[in-house]
Amino acid sequence: MTSPAPSQNSRRKTLEHIAAENNNHPLKRSLTATQLLFMGVGTTVGAGVYVMTGTAAANYAGPSILLSFLIAAAACLFTALCYGELASSFPVSGSAYSYAYISMGEKAAWTVGWLLLLEYGISCTGVASGLSGYLTSLLDTFNLHIPAFLTHSTLQPLPGGDDTVLTYHWQIDLVGLLAVCAVTALLVRGVEESARFNTVVVGLKVGVLLLFLIMGISFVNPANWHPFIPPSEGNFHYGITGIFRAASIMFFAYAGFEAVSTASAEARNPTRDIPIGIIGSLVICTIIYVAVAAVLLG
Repeated sequence: MTSPAPSQNSRRKTLEHIAAENNNHPLKRSLTATQLLFMGVGTTVGAGVYVMTGTAAANYAGPSILLSFLIAAAACLFTALCYGELASSFPVSGSAYSYAYISMGEKAAWTVGWLLLLEYGISCTGVASGLSGYLTSLLDTFNLHIPAFLTHSTLQPLPGGDDTVLTYHWQIDLVGLLAVCAVTALLVRGVEESARFNTVVVGLKVGVLLLFLIMGISFVNPANWHPFIPPSEGNFHYGITGIFRAASIMFFAYAGFEAVSTASAEARNPTRDIPIGIIGSLVICTIIYVAVAAVLLG
């Protein structure tokens, strides 16, 4: 008696099958461990550390935002270890989509794929919107004014109200759209060009933060770190609950390090280099975030 054929939902692909598909459309294996490390740092360091650190410290954690960063990093570390293990065991393209297809089947892979698109879509939209705001402000200093309806997103939080309440207006963030199109065109050109450009951008972003640390550390007043854990005022304002509330917010600042796993088919030695890129970038970003927060609050 023959067993019934697996349904579409439970149908799985083997590692050999996915590897054969990759070989039919081969990607150039040119990324080194250093380039993957820069990729992880580049996709992680973004608007979160610039925008959210001060807000989370003022409203929830105070100086103990340093602990919030460490708690968020510890939560991310478990994810990083999982991605590192999976990437070394399944050195193929597709990241979590391929891992789910191999281990849980087609339905799970379909769900994971759409969730990845949602995650990257939302995070990239937020970064593009932040870029638009900063660039527009910079151009204003040179008397180059861009109309507001070309720099504001379609959905906007109610001014002075609850940030979870959004209003809808017929407008488009043209600056953010052009930024996304420019990055897309760069990615289409090839992984080597993208890696070189990413290295420059990472150097610029980290360089700005290091400059802030060098210039700001001499102005640190240790008295501003006391009390390190402000007394709780209820409703997640300060105290231990405030630390964890801030950690849930600062978790967004770590989003992106797992993107290194998508380059498994373009890494020279994916079994070794992908875990280095994922875990290494998380460690580097944690050190940078804690140092920046310490100087900022000091």
